[in-house]
Amino acid sequence: MKRCFIHNFGMLNALGTDRQSILSNWQAGVSPGMQATDMYSRGDEIMLGQVLDDLPAIPDSLSNYACRNNQLLMVAIEQINSSVQNLISRVGRLRIGLVIGSSTSGIDRAEIALANYKSTGIVPANYHFLQQDIGAGAGFLREYLGLSGPAVGVSTACSSSGNAFATARRLLNSGHCDAVIVGAADTLCQMTVRGFSSLKAVSRVKCQPFSANRKGINIGEAAALFILSNEPSDIELYGVGCSSDAYHISAPEPDGKGAIAAINDAISQAPFDIERIDYVNLHGTATQLNDQVESHVVNQMFGEQILCSSTKSVTGHTLGAAAATELGLCLSLIYASSDNADIPPQVWDGEYDPKFSPINIVDGANNESHVNVCLSNSFAFGGNNTSLIIGRPYENL
Repeated sequence: MKRCFIHNFGMLNALGTDRQSILSNWQAGVSPGMQATDMYSRGDEIMLGQVLDDLPAIPDSLSNYACRNNQLLMVAIEQINSSVQNLISRVGRLRIGLVIGSSTSGIDRAEIALANYKSTGIVPANYHFLQQDIGAGAGFLREYLGLSGPAVGVSTACSSSGNAFATARRLLNSGHCDAVIVGAADTLCQMTVRGFSSLKAVSRVKCQPFSANRKGINIGEAAALFILSNEPSDIELYGVGCSSDAYHISAPEPDGKGAIAAINDAISQAPFDIERIDYVNLHGTATQLNDQVESHVVNQMFGEQILCSSTKSVTGHTLGAAAATELGLCLSLIYASSDNADIPPQVWDGEYDPKFSPINIVDGANNESHVNVCLSNSFAFGGNNTSLIIGRPYENL
């Protein structure tokens, strides 16, 4: 397995629309986009993680890809476009791949088109299937950037972008690409909000991961993109662990076997033991079963001391973009620790569920400023699990 490094990244979510605002708001425990709305939920106000800023329009030449999902991707890619253009000049357009995860892609465009067809009998002229195709993000960015390398869409629910990293690393290891742009986008739509509502899984107030008072998730929207290559940089992708326990269509395996397998897989790829990990970004959805199982897994594998937190109370659960979003937060955390910045405390009521195995959730008293290695978990429907490990190159640990 060749060593794999992250060279640049861009992201936007409910915390903000650029890396600096996201980090600053996370550190302050403020999330402007976490707001109650009835926009997608038939009159019932629920808390959602929204990108509030106006988004740039898709170019007319790419109108078949015009959807909010691709608008988010366009904002994220522009944050790293100078690095992409430098790559193109060095290795050529054929040697750069794209792997983009998404749970629902641009399905909101289909919702609008179907509503129009139902009321008028006419499909809107500006609707095209490419707007909702699950691989639309990869296709759009390939056209937008003028690349000619592999372009792959990955959709495995809430682990989509975790699995995208696995695919991207395989493209590098196989020699098919010299660099890969990897990440994800998912946007708010009626299908996800009403679908999770039908499962009685959403909260009308800000979610409370691992709290005795948790009432469910907040759906969010986000995009995050990273440049991967085998060339050394200041951040290394150490491990991408994957598993599929297939226990239940929506519930996790009660003993966390699939989650444990994914974490062990990621750790087995790293050149150090589990004790080297400084921080775990938890999947932490604030649903009844997920938090219980994950607390058991973390306690069993790391004990009670490893610092951990869920960031879904400030971003919402961004579904297919969750792994990429939370990896971006971990990466921001590693960079911020160079300036002795502490891990931001988890935003919640602090009332840990006494039925759970004990874990060390970050608060104002136990946070740590020296973070060099992070693990991030994403556990999806169907028991499709991913765990990612990133950190300073091991020569610098």
